[in-house]
Amino acid sequence: MDRATTSRDRAAGTPGPSPLLRPATVIAAFVALFLFLDWLSYVHAVNTFGVTPWNQQPALAVALLAFAGQRTIPAVLAAVVLSEIVVRGAPAPAVATALAALALTLGYAATAQWLVSRHGPRLPLVSHADLARLLAGIAGGTLLTGALFIGSLIASGYAPAATAPEALLQFWIGDGVGLVVTLPLILVLADPARRGQLGATLRQREAALQLAALAAVLWFVLRGPPSEQVKYFYLLFLPVVWFAARH
Repeated sequence: MDRATTSRDRAAGTPGPSPLLRPATVIAAFVALFLFLDWLSYVHAVNTFGVTPWNQQPALAVALLAFAGQRTIPAVLAAVVLSEIVVRGAPAPAVATALAALALTLGYAATAQWLVSRHGPRLPLVSHADLARLLAGIAGGTLLTGALFIGSLIASGYAPAATAPEALLQFWIGDGVGLVVTLPLILVLADPARRGQLGATLRQREAALQLAALAAVLWFVLRGPPSEQVKYFYLLFLPVVWFAARH
């Protein structure tokens, strides 16, 4: 991240890492949370590429790279590699796993660079134009990341090229949804003023009803066998959309 970009971010009020937190602490917390989110979302993986319906952990990686800069690329790469080994059991050979992890990391870095560039949104988001730029960056970034990821597995000989278009579409949707849902929340939590607004919102009675509805839908989706859960998975978006539309 260059000095001009950093100045623009500060002028726009972009939050940065807390000076009370040591870099090693931030990185350790990031890796642990990245692994947890990947474990949480690693359900119903499809085809050889291991694409899942949605993923939250890319938003965490993009946020770290946007706030802490490209110097955190090694930490993101380490988190992705550990995730492939610990959560997914490293189904691919070592070379394919390394190439895929590098492809994902580069895609996350490109998406983060868009967020902090002069073409990206002002952070925290203050207008509909900023939201549109954020969504455009997410759409382009996830498409690029998916192309790099799937291309790396094909180039390494681990996955067939015949199913690549379908896998790319599924990857684009899954990571795109995860970023659209999760990244704005991270941006809110990273800004002190927005954190205060969120706290006030959560203390409202309507918010309690919305959280109760989310818990009820989650119970309904997960109460059956795994083969049946995927049929109702997208019901979870109804309370999420309700909350987003109101707040």
